Amino acid sequence: MRNWEIFENYSCQTLNDEFNELGIYFKNKGGSDSMESDLIAFNSKNNSIFNMEIKLCPSQAGQFVINLLNNQYVLTENSSLTNSITPKIIDYINNNLDFYTSLRSTKNINCDTSILVDWIVNHYTKKGNTHIISSTKKSKYLAIIPIEEIKNHFIVSACIRRKKSGSRSLPLRVQDQSITKARLHLEKLGIKICESTKNKKTLLTLNNPEPIKKIDLYFGDDLFLSQASQSNLYEIKKLSSTNNENVIFSLTSRSISENYGFDAFKKFIQLRL
Repeated sequence: MRNWEIFENYSCQTLNDEFNELGIYFKNKGGSDSMESDLIAFNSKNNSIFNMEIKLCPSQAGQFVINLLNNQYVLTENSSLTNSITPKIIDYINNNLDFYTSLRSTKNINCDTSILVDWIVNHYTKKGNTHIISSTKKSKYLAIIPIEEIKNHFIVSACIRRKKSGSRSLPLRVQDQSITKARLHLEKLGIKICESTKNKKTLLTLNNPEPIKKIDLYFGDDLFLSQASQSNLYEIKKLSSTNNENVIFSLTSRSISENYGFDAFKKFIQLRL
């Protein structure tokens, strides 16, 4: 189970333990689906009354896809994760076009931070979220923060980078060479492959139980390490040839005391029941 999954389960259980006496219960919902809220609160009649987002920081906080058309960036037609603040960000990128069209790596979007905050607040509010549950520890140290207070408790940033649109399991004919490429890549990170399994999936058991940084999951021209059912087990996958430019938002937690916001959240719940 990945760290963010552990934290989602821990958050849900903690809220149920803390607030069930109020006649409310919480259900973990979102998983890796960015279209869903992570947590839904239900009253005693099993009616949903509000949603919440769960963020093990640092964490991604939404994204949208852009394309270069007639020397201007535009929002892709099928981009669903957007809101009324999106045009301001695209305008900023277009006003600095030379910088972003020379994109060969991740580049920060250095517009006014308030614009980035407004995008994230809009994004989460549209999903019905009222609060963010946050921590830097996967099984400890919860803070419950109202969506409108994001700017007070998080460092908000955004970047633009190319991102493959999907992945699939490797064809049998390229498994051996892909394992070799993975071994060379991982050795540079100080990680060794203990065992490799070739079948419908190309699985690697590593000597490292710690999560690999996201940027280090990519190697070769079109290969990706996808964490499987346990912390040191990864599948080698082939990335799609579609290579879009994504505007990606991130949250990094500021110093927040343990159980921050619990009393205010209790009052919020009482007003909703």
